Amino acid sequence: MARKKKYPKLPNVYGSIKKLSGKRRNPYGVYPPGSDRPRKHSSLELILSLFHQMYAYAEKFELCEKDYSVHVKIKKAEDDEHGVPFSEDELAILWQHKEDPVVEFLLIMCYSGYLSKQDV
Repeated sequence: MARKKKYPKLPNVYGSIKKLSGKRRNPYGVYPPGSDRPRKHSSLELILSLFHQMYAYAEKFELCEKDYSVHVKIKKAEDDEHGVPFSEDELAILWQHKEDPVVEFLLIMCYSGYLSKQDV
């Protein structure tokens, strides 16, 4: 007996893939996720960016007369996490131990402007 072809799974926040009935060329459909979960600010920024791009495309090809996406604002507060920079005393301590590879990496990150979510 032939095995049922498996289709790729999507992470929960991106919806699900379901098999459609009938003999179709592409028998799978992607269903968006439910709206029961609140979106984070970064996700809303991506959606808003896509909205702006869609209106820019529509204006370019004269599919609409006005860009209404400029009036859409995100009401949710920004939730980005920001770190606290090293003080001069802490940098002096790091320079005293510059032979250590981890400390050397930290110094490179501090002075090159490299931003990381998870520092050493």
